[in-house]
Amino acid sequence: MTAEALASLFPVAPRPAAEERLSSWLSRVAGIYGMSANALLAHFGTAEVSALTLEQGLSAEQGALIGVRVGLSAQTIDAMTFAALAPHARFLIAPSARYFCPRCAKTPAIGRKNAALPWTFWCSVHGVRLWARDKRPMQSFLPESVLERLDPLARRGAARLAAWAEDRDAVGETGAPTVPDLLRFLTASYRRPSPPSLAEQPRLSLEARRANHAFLTRPIARQALLVVAPEYNRFAPVLAKPVRPGLAALACGSLLQNYALAVGVARLTENPV
Repeated sequence: MTAEALASLFPVAPRPAAEERLSSWLSRVAGIYGMSANALLAHFGTAEVSALTLEQGLSAEQGALIGVRVGLSAQTIDAMTFAALAPHARFLIAPSARYFCPRCAKTPAIGRKNAALPWTFWCSVHGVRLWARDKRPMQSFLPESVLERLDPLARRGAARLAAWAEDRDAVGETGAPTVPDLLRFLTASYRRPSPPSLAEQPRLSLEARRANHAFLTRPIARQALLVVAPEYNRFAPVLAKPVRPGLAALACGSLLQNYALAVGVARLTENPV
């Protein structure tokens, strides 16, 4: 290595943590030197793109530029990106963690790659069930007995969603409905929107019912997801039941909604009829 190259090295740069995403690691390196991530990228010679953009499409040259400054290989830098995702799925990458791992919270500066993807319901590092972003565990939405029954389906559905995102969905290549097809079906209305039924309404006094008249008479979309995943229909808060159409359901869905979508994808994959 030349003297010029040695002078450009950062003397202290943390090694990437397990499953750490590039934007997280760059922020940690920048923090050590009291600069922003953008300033750090300018020093690396990649000022024209943001850390979030680099995560989605890092070129070999960009990886080499960063790696040589911190003494890491270009392969190590590339491993922190979402290069495995096909271009059609990269819009699903969240800028920060979608859900909350109670054990990862002990090191909040580290952002994991899988935590940015909507079909991750268990921490890829600690194996524990993820919580909603408001720090509510899944057990606060669905009883443990229901989760035990649905978890195998959620894992199978998540595996197919991940396979589609990486352009290796063998099921979709056989002529069976593809993942986008299934999500369009799950989010299609199966009957007209209707106000909350008596079973969906909380117990209210006559005075409270009058005060909440707008809520009690508000039409709620009734999508096929509620039939394919009746457990979700039973336990989800009535106003949280509707999801966005198609792939947008995954992109914008909550932890409970995306868990139900994964269950729905698994059930329709196993029994399309």
